[in-house]
Amino acid sequence: MRIVIVPDSYKGSLSSSQVADYMEEGVLVILPEAEVLIPVILN
Repeated sequence: MRIVIVPDSYKGSLSSSQVADYMEEGVLVILPEAEVLIPVILN
């Protein structure tokens, strides 16, 4: 299973990459076989 994570930042607390890392950790706890994709979006 592939899961794509593309969060926005939590202003004043976490960057979008930090949020994505925590979300990935949570997904892998529940679905350890998942392939988690975190695309790099350039502005």
